[in-house]
Amino acid sequence: MEIVGNINIFKVISTVFLKLPITMKSEYGSTPVKIVDIEPEQIICSFPNFDFTNPKVNIIANSGDKIFVCELEYVKRKDNETHILKPLKIFVKDEKRSGKRYHVNNVFITNIINQNDITKFLSDDRIQNIIKEHSPRLKHIFNVFQIHLNERHDERMRLMHSFEKPIFIPNRFDPTEIPPGFVSYPDYAKIIKKGDEYNKYAAEICIPIKYREYSTIGYVQVLHEERLDLNSFNLLNLIASAIKKEISDYRNYEESREKCKVSDIGQSDFSFLHPPNRHFTKIFYVGDIIIFDMFFNTLKHTFRASVRNIRTLEKEYRIGCQFNNLNLDQLEMIENQLEKYKIHEDE
Repeated sequence: MEIVGNINIFKVISTVFLKLPITMKSEYGSTPVKIVDIEPEQIICSFPNFDFTNPKVNIIANSGDKIFVCELEYVKRKDNETHILKPLKIFVKDEKRSGKRYHVNNVFITNIINQNDITKFLSDDRIQNIIKEHSPRLKHIFNVFQIHLNERHDERMRLMHSFEKPIFIPNRFDPTEIPPGFVSYPDYAKIIKKGDEYNKYAAEICIPIKYREYSTIGYVQVLHEERLDLNSFNLLNLIASAIKKEISDYRNYEESREKCKVSDIGQSDFSFLHPPNRHFTKIFYVGDIIIFDMFFNTLKHTFRASVRNIRTLEKEYRIGCQFNNLNLDQLEMIENQLEKYKIHEDE
């Protein structure tokens, strides 16, 4: 099926491409990308800088039973890490498994949590104690030091989540001082309102708190009446890193700590076995996203995946999943592991 016309195309982009992991296919191969904004007749995407000789690129989303391919024209680079593209048409086709999957004996996953359940334990006493322990640490250095944990994203969380960058405004009265790698001043300025209590401060730093490096659950914030430099950012980053580690290491009741055997794995998907206990009925729903630790022998990596299907076996459940938004390092790691299984099967 082919979808044309701006109204129809952007409806699909909003309902499908904004909600699913997407990959860009170009002359440079496959690259994970993220849509950070939608403008009239064009989208803003975040991905590494490429010198395209062919302006035609595709972005692909997989819903489990359908594959959506959006054909776009590369317009121009917006800044260091975001780019403007113009959607031309969308193709929809039935999903067919691509790539070989390997049966494995020494791979398992554990510490599994449904992404929707992460905020449920933020009110636990241990989490509140972590916040209390860290709250006084920098109050003697900055005018305002705050730790925010929110069930819903506020404007600053949405901004950092969209661009996958922290906020560092060393001097609000001189936007040119913002170094690369941070939310740009024009994007930051969109959340500043007239009469806002923050307007009296010259500098602001916000660093996201991410649960196991995937789900943004809050941020640490500094406001100061005088200019700040990168030393201040690095100091705050140390505090943020300590808070992230303590929260991610906290073993809450929403997690399944079963050691679940991975039965087969491919470059983009895998299946594992889980016993029929209380965690199974609470965590696993088709279409939901899970976060988990996967062990290749003793090599541990944390991933995120979408649950695609659940099948009942004699004593266990077989859960089929698709990896969600793998970065280039994770893709390379999985490819290296699959190469080992390929060699083993060929012997």
